Order: sequence, then structure tokens, then C-alpha cells
Amino acid sequence: MFKRRYILILIVSLIAVSFFIMYNKTSHTGVEVLITEKKLEEGNRIIVCQRSGTDVVTNITVPEVAWDLISVNNSYFVSYEYNYWRKPFLVKIQKT
Repeated sequence: MFKRRYILILIVSLIAVSFFIMYNKTSHTGVEVLITEKKLEEGNRIIVCQRSGTDVVTNITVPEVAWDLISVNNSYFVSYEYNYWRKPFLVKIQKT
């Protein structure tokens, strides 16, 4: 009984550690100058941004606190994070 419990605890610990390592390894940060195209309020508050000078579009989730401070068709210096499990979310924004 003791060996079985020890093996179970070991397996659960290894799974938890592997998820933690995978989660940290897949985290990315984007820092760009973006132009806001739209503000969508479907469930989550999302801004649709286009990189200045290109056709690349990024959807970024915005916290409720910063939602009213963002205007459409303005240029912002945006820092956001994302990984495999989470969509891009706003970390820092500054008007350019």
C-alpha cells in the first residue's frame, strides 16, 4: 500500500512539474506599435490591432480598467503576452 501511494504521488508531481515547465516555456511577449481598428465587447473586451505599416492583425484582450482609455484609429506602443493556452492579453499600453 505504501509503495502504491508513493508511486501515485510521484506521478502526480511529475505531471505538475512538466505542465509548469511547458507553461513557462511557451509564454511569449509581444512589444509592437499597433493601430487600433475595432473594439469588440463580445464576452471579453478585445481590441483588434494592426501592425503599423503591415497587414498583420492581432486580437488582444484588454482589462476593464484600460478599456475606456483606448480609442479606435489611434497608435499605441503595446506590450502583451500569450502562449498556447491563453490568447494575447494586454500587459502595458502607451499612446505614441
